[in-house]
Amino acid sequence: MTSAHTQNQPHGGNQGAPDQAARDAACDPQRSVLLRAPAGSGKTGVLLLRFLRCLLTVTEPEQVVAITFTKKAAAEIRERVLQGLRWARDGRVAGDDYEGAILAAAAAVLERDRERGWSLLHNPARLRVATFDSFCNSLARRLPLLSGMGQIQTSDDSEALFREAILALFAQLEAADTPPALRDALGNVLDYANNRIEQLLPLLSGLLAKRDQWVDGVVGADLEQMEHALREHVQQRFAALCAELEALGAQDALDALCQLSSVSEPLAWAADLRPLHRAGVDDQATLAQAAALLLTAKGELIAPRTAGPAKGFIKGHAATAAIKDWLEVRRDSEPGAQLAQALVALQALPAAELPEAARALVQDIVLVLVYLMAQLRLVFESEGCVDFSEVAFRAIHALAPLDEAGDDAGADVLLQEDRIRHILVDEMQDTSVNQMALLKNLMQGWEPGDGRSLFLCGDLQQSIYLFRGALVGLFGELIDAGHFHGHPLEQLQLQANFRSAPAVVEWVNRAFESLLADSFVRALPQRSLEGAVQVHGFVAGDGGRAAARDAEAARVVELIQRAQAEQPGASIAVLVRSRGHLAAIVPRLKAAGIAFAGQDIDKLSSAPAVADFIALLRAWWHDADRAAWVGLLRAPFVGLGWDDIWLLSQRREQSLREVVLHEALGGELDGELSAEGRARLARLRRCWQHIAAQPQAVDIRWAL
Repeated sequence: MTSAHTQNQPHGGNQGAPDQAARDAACDPQRSVLLRAPAGSGKTGVLLLRFLRCLLTVTEPEQVVAITFTKKAAAEIRERVLQGLRWARDGRVAGDDYEGAILAAAAAVLERDRERGWSLLHNPARLRVATFDSFCNSLARRLPLLSGMGQIQTSDDSEALFREAILALFAQLEAADTPPALRDALGNVLDYANNRIEQLLPLLSGLLAKRDQWVDGVVGADLEQMEHALREHVQQRFAALCAELEALGAQDALDALCQLSSVSEPLAWAADLRPLHRAGVDDQATLAQAAALLLTAKGELIAPRTAGPAKGFIKGHAATAAIKDWLEVRRDSEPGAQLAQALVALQALPAAELPEAARALVQDIVLVLVYLMAQLRLVFESEGCVDFSEVAFRAIHALAPLDEAGDDAGADVLLQEDRIRHILVDEMQDTSVNQMALLKNLMQGWEPGDGRSLFLCGDLQQSIYLFRGALVGLFGELIDAGHFHGHPLEQLQLQANFRSAPAVVEWVNRAFESLLADSFVRALPQRSLEGAVQVHGFVAGDGGRAAARDAEAARVVELIQRAQAEQPGASIAVLVRSRGHLAAIVPRLKAAGIAFAGQDIDKLSSAPAVADFIALLRAWWHDADRAAWVGLLRAPFVGLGWDDIWLLSQRREQSLREVVLHEALGGELDGELSAEGRARLARLRRCWQHIAAQPQAVDIRWAL
């Protein structure tokens, strides 16, 4: 657990920032820029100023497009643009150099607005600031014939669509008109999952959710090319691991094993061990066997005392003594832990060549995925809705170049989209394959020096959208290439930090320099305020992780109480990686009487009202769901007591629904139920039977 504190003080803008030259260049709409901007560097301000200056170079505001990743970020950028325009309109006096630059640009935009009749303050929708999803959606709907979108809606429940497509495809196993090759492939893939479709559902759903990363390669699959890529990857990784093992002194242990191979039958295989600097992938199996001998089941180096006859080590032999000395020196040490990790990685390395059975399975999986993509398209059409990835696919298809579209319609699209003259992308480290393809198609025909520009802003250390298919490696490739599909990019780096106290910034600098070495760029603190960082370590001892989490929660409460006593008006934040990490902290805060506010801390499904509603839904859906019926009877809108519920539940020969709605009142149980229970059951039965009798009740949404 790390605690940091700062004393909040007002601070100015970025006048005199050490990276001011990079900021000025990044705001120039005549330059195409790749800007690396770490947290707290003021990148949103740079993007805002560039957006305003881009507006000065176009005839229509729609020719400038800013794209980000969340609706909140898009709304913030749009609001800050409008705020700058309002400030300029109202004659606001600049408080610092940066604010002066914003006001000057905004005033010039207002003049342009009057000349061109834009009316941006009255019609802010003309400012094209959007998320990738909403931008793709607008493109696809503006081009319904080319995108095939029409009136199709986007769905937030893509898992249900994937499931329907998967089940429909595997149902073709029983269809008479299924192509033999597909039937065989489906059967083989199902056999691989032990004939349990429920095991395939999450795997195939996960693939469909990230299909933009593999669809092109699978549809045009070349198995030989895949095997070549596999072998090349394994060779590179194997060579790197061998070099690492040699640097950590593993060769001494391998030499000792090789010596023992001539006198120990169980270790005869070690005779084939080659020196690490000459080893190739053909030696992979032998080295993996050596790794298995030197590691425990937990992936740690074995204890020296376990290097005995049971493992093939000859007692009293010099090589056995050498192995034991080697283990003694490295066990429970940092180099030993690194060596163990390298040996584990060597064991986990796949074979460089696909076995014949694996080759056949890969071919079957490829065929299944091709048909699954087609089946998913049919589900989209039948359900009238698509997921966000499909919207992006269709927007990309609508903007495809002529040689891909294959008809004259593409020319009209290019002419329409040619109106975009400046593209600004925030959080570029979170882009996916689809989003890169969209940008490529939007930039068809762009040439250096033609007045059009691309601005990409991101930070390799801030990628958080892996679950949405983001590939931070794409941003790294852009940095290495220095261009975007042939369009040169001027690379700029921000270093100034306007967010945190110098002590906090320097602590982060030291921590990340040791982790990331040459790839980390130091931040330069610009605020003059007090602050500190303290690390409170908690180790899972005899009590396990639960005890450590509880101790951590107690320390959090202690620190908060101390801070409140010293500064009653202080603002205190507790930051965690996920909601699960608050499981021990929140109860402690409540027990200590510390008031707090948080967003999305408790899952909606855990709210009592939602749980009661789910019980009602399940009870209506399935007569025999006894747990749901018990939950319904206990819900506040029914309110039956536990004694009455127990009496009702004893009639095991009937479902609880039948007992509640038909048997309890006027039957054998009538006299045993409490008076209040009879009244509540009577009311439930009247409501239930009245609603069930209506023709609209076939729609469960109406009934609920």
